[in-house]
Amino acid sequence: MSNKTRCSAGLVCAVITLLGCAGRLAKPAVARGDFPYRANTQRTGAYDTEGPREVTDTVILFTKPGKLGFGVGFASPVVAGEVAYFAAADSYLYALDLKRQRELWRYKTGALGSGCTPAVFDGVVYFGSEDSVLRALDAVTGTERWRFRTGGGVMSSPVVESSLVLFGSSDGNLYALDARTGAERWRYETHGAVGSSPAVAQRVVYFGSHDSCMYAVDLDTRQTRWKFKTGGPVEATPAIAGGMVYFGSADKYIYALDAGSGQQRWSFRPDSFVSADAAVAKGVVYRGSQDGSLYALDAETGDERWRFKTQGRIWGAPSVAGRTVYFGSEDKCLYALDVEIGRELWKYETGAFAVYCSPVIAAGTVYFGHLSCSAPGVKSGALIGLR
Repeated sequence: MSNKTRCSAGLVCAVITLLGCAGRLAKPAVARGDFPYRANTQRTGAYDTEGPREVTDTVILFTKPGKLGFGVGFASPVVAGEVAYFAAADSYLYALDLKRQRELWRYKTGALGSGCTPAVFDGVVYFGSEDSVLRALDAVTGTERWRFRTGGGVMSSPVVESSLVLFGSSDGNLYALDARTGAERWRYETHGAVGSSPAVAQRVVYFGSHDSCMYAVDLDTRQTRWKFKTGGPVEATPAIAGGMVYFGSADKYIYALDAGSGQQRWSFRPDSFVSADAAVAKGVVYRGSQDGSLYALDAETGDERWRFKTQGRIWGAPSVAGRTVYFGSEDKCLYALDVEIGRELWKYETGAFAVYCSPVIAAGTVYFGHLSCSAPGVKSGALIGLR
């Protein structure tokens, strides 16, 4: 073999070796930016993308057998670039490479079960747990950057605004921490547990409390702008759109308040308890109920436009992408409806698994988790992508 041939062969081998190493070492792209629960810091659940109007491909991305019969399901996933982050009831937070369908890392908390959806902001994952701690992890490696302990469980999904991480705790406080260091900047005390995930708009943070109030607090002065008393605990996450605040209460009403003054504009009472957070898009409020119906209400007047009946209770918040609203039901289905008239476009039947979480839409795919409370040892939860 000539020297030229040997050199060419060696170069080809080197390139193949390098490509092989690159394939093994390739890491998914974690998008920079803000990826909070409910699509944006206003918590509207309206995604700036189109979702599938029909399903041509189903991908089972992750399954989890639960020792106590619980899997993936209550907490919603968050998608940042090519990575999905989600909490499971085995006390772990998972990072999943969506492109290669493999686990990147997992982080164990100190409590079994978590209903807290994480937030991803500029390469950091922020999430709370029932062990009373809010944590900040590196989004690529899962390495802990800092932790902050409160006086109660943290089921409120955090939001990042102006270098502050804002979240509630069952100790009755809304906390504001330094996003980089985790140091406490300030706290706002209520008279009940704060499981509501805060929403931010126009330098004001809005959140509910088990003391039956919805609060509006100025981020600059830390003073109360207003508070609105309902007839029951406010666990729901508010949605801010068009100068209005939309939320549900355990008193079975859906409320619409003026975001600036806190004055009530309208209220609507479904046929049963309102458990799910709202989605607001293009002048319509979408909200599920324990009566098994998804309601579409006029955002200005509260008048009912349409309702869609399922065969199970609706716990999770609906999500809107383009002309489609997506939501899950305890009847073991994920639904896609036309936003104009509430016509069913398709439904995905999980088989034996209820859908409790809020779906997430990214890159033309709808992602959701489902959960079963069946016998120990079965595959009781999964993260699924439909496109």
